[in-house]
Amino acid sequence: MNKKDIKIIFIGSANFSVPILEMLIKNYTVQLIVTEEDKAAGRGKKITAPPPKSIAQASNISCVQPQRVKGNVELFEQIKKLAPTVLIVAAYGKILPNKILEMTEFGCLNVHPSLLPKYRGPSPIQTVLLNGESQTGVSIMLLNSAMDEGDILKQDEVAIESNETYEELESKLALKSTKMLDEVLPQYINEKIELTKQNDSEATYCYKIDKLDGCIDFTNSAETIYNQYRAYHYWPGIYCFYGKLKLDLIEVKNEPIEDIDNYKVGKVFKKNKAVYVKCQNSALQLVKVRLESKKETLVLDFLNGHQDFIGTVLE
Repeated sequence: MNKKDIKIIFIGSANFSVPILEMLIKNYTVQLIVTEEDKAAGRGKKITAPPPKSIAQASNISCVQPQRVKGNVELFEQIKKLAPTVLIVAAYGKILPNKILEMTEFGCLNVHPSLLPKYRGPSPIQTVLLNGESQTGVSIMLLNSAMDEGDILKQDEVAIESNETYEELESKLALKSTKMLDEVLPQYINEKIELTKQNDSEATYCYKIDKLDGCIDFTNSAETIYNQYRAYHYWPGIYCFYGKLKLDLIEVKNEPIEDIDNYKVGKVFKKNKAVYVKCQNSALQLVKVRLESKKETLVLDFLNGHQDFIGTVLE
């Protein structure tokens, strides 16, 4: 079967899915795009469409945004009528029922940004950064009813740079996924690929990120907090409290600094024309901050209006 003869229903929502979807539209026949509902986003809570919806509109492809998938008769009938060759899922926030997974001859392929069975679950990119990993990867797998436990079609490794943030790693993994999927999809459809079962005894798991996960504990090491910053850079960000006010740490750096053992954990101090906060074993440099209900600013400018900031203890 040629690429354009492969009929696809694409299911995805996040930025990770964008280059994958664009490649599928270019090289294959995408019949329908399923994505999540428009949601409030950003500080202004503006109602924003998920990226695949905009791509669908620009490409004149039908797009649906079901509030629920399980028991959605209308969606089932739509998929059945289209009779796709295969379903492709990438970063979709809802669980697909077996009825949908079993509706096509070749089932449903999932693009998962980790080296399965490591980091099964909804936040593999954030969690590898939190854990300070130097390597991750992409797995293309056959989706089944269990969470990320399906047979593997292909895996590739991706190196993680020490200062890489979520957005940067997500983009790198998405581009890797795009190339992998374009290579492996025709092989799978033409039955020229052998599936590999996952070793469940080696499985690790990650979980849905919560807004509260961004709260900092300065009794942790500077490296741990910096990894938290890298993982949550896109959302929810990291924050602490300056008195009773929430202080978002928009940009921080983790660079070695000496002669700070006498500072109390959480104390803000100035050294070498830079501003730091003491952590358990070292210090984190503050570059940009945002005080509750205010705009983000360089921390050196922030000092002009908050002269007591140096010497205060953040919590």
